[in-house]
Amino acid sequence: YLNHKNYNDKSSFQLNNNIKFFTKLKNFSLIINEIFQILIFNKFNIHPFITRLKLIETTLSYETLNNLNIQSKFSEILNIIKPKKVFVTLEGYAYEKLVFKVANRLSIKTIGYQHTILNSKTNFFLINKIYNPSKILSSSLICKNIFIKKYNFKTAKIEVLGSHKRPVNFTGKNLKSKDNHKDNHNVLIAPEGIKEEVDFLFNFFLHTAPNLKNYRFIFRIHPLLKFKKHKYRKFLNNKNLTISQNSLSNDLKSCKYIVARGSAVLLEGINSNLIPIYVKNKNDLINLHPFSKNMFIPTVKNSNEFIKIVNLKDKKIYKDFDIVKRYSLKYFEKYNLEKILYV
Repeated sequence: YLNHKNYNDKSSFQLNNNIKFFTKLKNFSLIINEIFQILIFNKFNIHPFITRLKLIETTLSYETLNNLNIQSKFSEILNIIKPKKVFVTLEGYAYEKLVFKVANRLSIKTIGYQHTILNSKTNFFLINKIYNPSKILSSSLICKNIFIKKYNFKTAKIEVLGSHKRPVNFTGKNLKSKDNHKDNHNVLIAPEGIKEEVDFLFNFFLHTAPNLKNYRFIFRIHPLLKFKKHKYRKFLNNKNLTISQNSLSNDLKSCKYIVARGSAVLLEGINSNLIPIYVKNKNDLINLHPFSKNMFIPTVKNSNEFIKIVNLKDKKIYKDFDIVKRYSLKYFEKYNLEKILYV
């Protein structure tokens, strides 16, 4: 698979921005043609017209062009090294589907590795199977069963690999035993690698933090997104708001609360004994966290509710935490790397 195939004495191939001008031009022309089909011929039969315009706005974006460029680059690499297998992350991103398409057309076995939260909002698969992996490596038996029941994926095509997100030195202690909770007022905020999610939590805490001056809010930017200092100037002007430059493990060690929505960091925080708080968006049709309705997760809709939650005595926040913790620990199992040999 990629990065493990020798070619002309090179041990690896890496994606970069070194894409030919005419390739970029070709991909841009594909976008323009798609916009023309949507706008003039209403390709997907979308109504009302304003909804069509929103689709056009999404299509005419840097992300779309970047996804097509990734497809072109992968096509170039795969045609050179001709691997037997291709392993790609399975998080629901469009570029993943395009990589699967390129590899499937070359009759290369495609394996998708799921290591993030599963929810019905994420579009893991398309009707056209060429965009889907031929096999899945999941992070746990819980996730494997979700793929089977919710996404109708065949059992024989899924193996449980495990995840690096499983705590290595888990002691079995519950949240109540964490020594630094008493005087710890640090809040870790971890949005998904989606611009809209980052903006939502950014604006939420921009209004919340000034009312909790004795709390320190640490905002983690997802690795997929670039940190633009000018964009977060308002955030940085607040004394108790900071953008994290530390490792995730260090942030988890220093905080008492973990605030997230659809990010797997929510589970990693719970596994590190942090108190989870889910911020609900008024536009949400579903909860983005992986817990069922009978599991208690402190949920807030506005700044006042957040302030109320953190001012509660710990015993009320800890409600049902042991149940949540047990489920969270099972969500990411220990690695079983031998599974890769037989995929």
